[in-house]
Amino acid sequence: MYIKNIKLRDYRNYSKLDLDLEPNINIIIGDNGAGKTNILESITLISDTKSFRTRNDSELVKNDCEYSLIAIKTNDHEFKMVIKDEGKILYLDNTNILKTSKFIGNLHTVLFEPSNLELFSDSPKYRRRFLDLEIGKVSKVYLDCSLSYSKLLKERNILIKKSDRDMVFLKTIEERMIEPLKIIMKMRQDFIDFINTKINTYYHYLSQSDHKIDLIYEPSCDIDDTSIKKMFEKSFEKDLILGHTTKGVHKEDFNFYFDDHKICDYASQGQKRMVMIAFKLSLIDYIKDKINDLPILLLDDILSELDKGNKERLLKVLPKHIQTIITTTDLNDLSIHSGYRLIEIKKGGDINVEDRC
Repeated sequence: MYIKNIKLRDYRNYSKLDLDLEPNINIIIGDNGAGKTNILESITLISDTKSFRTRNDSELVKNDCEYSLIAIKTNDHEFKMVIKDEGKILYLDNTNILKTSKFIGNLHTVLFEPSNLELFSDSPKYRRRFLDLEIGKVSKVYLDCSLSYSKLLKERNILIKKSDRDMVFLKTIEERMIEPLKIIMKMRQDFIDFINTKINTYYHYLSQSDHKIDLIYEPSCDIDDTSIKKMFEKSFEKDLILGHTTKGVHKEDFNFYFDDHKICDYASQGQKRMVMIAFKLSLIDYIKDKINDLPILLLDDILSELDKGNKERLLKVLPKHIQTIITTTDLNDLSIHSGYRLIEIKKGGDINVEDRC
């Protein structure tokens, strides 16, 4: 899949943007604050329905405007999102989509942006959210199991707070939680296992070093009925004291290891950056394996802290025929051997587009 055209109306700093994109490499160049990242953000909003920069939708609407519009046309579909104070209105091929779960997964993207490095040191809940988002985008089964588990978890938490709780009903809820628990844990483990088959190859090529990278999944328990039942039994007294369910996939984590040490404690900033890039490239392979199509690759300010050799290796290792959109403030030391579209954002919001062979 690739984006043919993107339109923005009253979005962030854009009153009006109408931009055609090339199926392969597009480079958006401009000064800091010109609005380069805003374009990438609008694409990820269509992909994930959430911004990677803010949780406040009102920040997405241009000052003194009632709403924002994002319209994206791909080679397969047309997407629209209207952003208002009351929420988002979603359209797929001119049909209003009422459930977010039905909208997510139709436009696949892989984004690298500088704050991604926080994934290494953030709390477990952010890494869980990442897992849920990335697996959920390629698997409706995972998404449905996550929703089912969340509903049952809420019911269990309400029940254990009651002094006159119905123990038979509690056991019934736990029985119903077993199947989505198993599926979620299995698919999380499969995701980690797949990434581990790819990430070292990318990292070794990009960094020209032989450090060992591993992702380690930390599941709630073994993936079988008996282990899950025992998990609930062992944590029951603690759950009663704290008033919520303390064990389950909603408390899991995974971590990155660099030469058998947690990467957040051991690797340099430059090494972390290269690991994250290798991770994102591995994610492209994962998506392709699951949906038999390539996602759109979004690289926000990725080149600013790479030396010339790393830049050239990154551009060479990109999968063929993948649409890539790169933002940068300059083209210094940038050697692209194939044609690309250069999109220059000038002061005042004017845009100049040039195809370079």
